[in-house]
Amino acid sequence: MFAIIPITFIVVGLGIVILAVVKKFPQLTVLDVDALPEEQDRKKKERILEERFYRMFKPLGEKTQVVGEKIVHRFMEVQGSFREYVNQVADNYRSEHSKKTTKQFKQKSHKERAREVSELLDDADELRHDKELSRSEELYLRAIGLSPRSVRAYKGLGKIYFSQDKWKEARETFEYLVTLVKDDDIPHAFLGRIAKAEQRWEDAVKHYEKAITINAKMAKRHIDLAQVYLHMGDKVAEAKQAFQEAFAREENNPAVIDQIVQFAIQVKDGRLAKEMIAKLQEVNPQNKKLAEFKEKVRRLK
Repeated sequence: MFAIIPITFIVVGLGIVILAVVKKFPQLTVLDVDALPEEQDRKKKERILEERFYRMFKPLGEKTQVVGEKIVHRFMEVQGSFREYVNQVADNYRSEHSKKTTKQFKQKSHKERAREVSELLDDADELRHDKELSRSEELYLRAIGLSPRSVRAYKGLGKIYFSQDKWKEARETFEYLVTLVKDDDIPHAFLGRIAKAEQRWEDAVKHYEKAITINAKMAKRHIDLAQVYLHMGDKVAEAKQAFQEAFAREENNPAVIDQIVQFAIQVKDGRLAKEMIAKLQEVNPQNKKLAEFKEKVRRLK
């Protein structure tokens, strides 16, 4: 008989939990998961739901909250079907909420829709520059939800993933962006940088060359390509040509000249190194690396 009492308490406790959940379903579903796209990791959504679930116990006091959290944690561990049900409720709400939001958005004029998306993206860009990446990501995703072919939104999202070294997510974002715009060098430049980070040299060359074909004015694109050629080992001539292309576009840029001097020293091209050091001294006579560069050239054999 005494053994039944703890079981009774457990059953009653679980009943209270279930009742609380049922009463709180509107609050469980009205959360930021509706801003996440369908392809987002389910575990991330579950974590958000569970954290919100725990917070329901705060009004009951710290002691009750601790007990409640333990019960809920155990309950959600064991009752997989219940968790699946909560996820389904959230999914259904998000779907309906999305449809409603989209319908309201489409009823606005083209000018109003464009302004709303633009304001979202302005806020997202500002948050990204301030390194508030999680909030920025949410706004980019919301903008994509309203304007699924927004080039600016995908660029911002891709840059977030790139800054976090999330190569897979960044690559998929910029690869999709390439299908949206054919004459934009930025997606190819980032795909080149991602391929370089992953040491996929041939892919890096392909994307950098494509970026240069679209926009050959930027010296940095040629320098990036030259550095990839250097990593490939047997592409020194190609690397030299790329560095010379960079110099032809920004011949008075100390940063460009610095890169070429370092390359010349690395491959022991004394003539090129001396030419570039002389140019560096002309455009930036106070450069602190001049003495170091001259000494390294002097030691070349």
